[in-house]
Amino acid sequence: MVERNDDRAGRPVVVGVDGSHGSARALEWAFHEARDRGAPLRIVTAWAWGGSTGTSRNSANAIRQVRQLQEAQVRTVLAHLPGNLPEMSTELVQGDPASALIDRSRDGVLLVLGSRGLSATEDMVGSVADTCLRHGSCPVAVVPTASMTAGTTEVPPAPDEFPGADLRGQGRARPALWP
Repeated sequence: MVERNDDRAGRPVVVGVDGSHGSARALEWAFHEARDRGAPLRIVTAWAWGGSTGTSRNSANAIRQVRQLQEAQVRTVLAHLPGNLPEMSTELVQGDPASALIDRSRDGVLLVLGSRGLSATEDMVGSVADTCLRHGSCPVAVVPTASMTAGTTEVPPAPDEFPGADLRGQGRARPALWP
């Protein structure tokens, strides 16, 4: 069994969401993990606005759309979760998703991501997850998409030497963990 470091007590499980199916799976997994750990859950949506600078009306519309996307995804996942929910907070961050999540990982006990987001490629792990795995300041859990776990009951648990490897998910896919 892995002992938890006291310096991580009270730190949140941080999860990145972008409206994709993969991030919905990551959000569901993060809810369970935060509840199991007795940790708060911080839900982060990072976005980059591609409009011209100086048009605050368009920027306000983009922020509203991102917030609505985040709220809808949280409501959808919450609707089918049993039991008590962890303390939660949401955050919108304008900027590069990988940079925003790496920054938030400094305060986290665990960073949870879907294996691929909205710009899904044929790669097993998308560019945001790959960058966070390489540069995150806390352990990173990458939750596989349904197609990656098809035909299996679970992804094998992480080895005991990884922080957070005592994952206790009944019926949840177990993501890979990297310290």
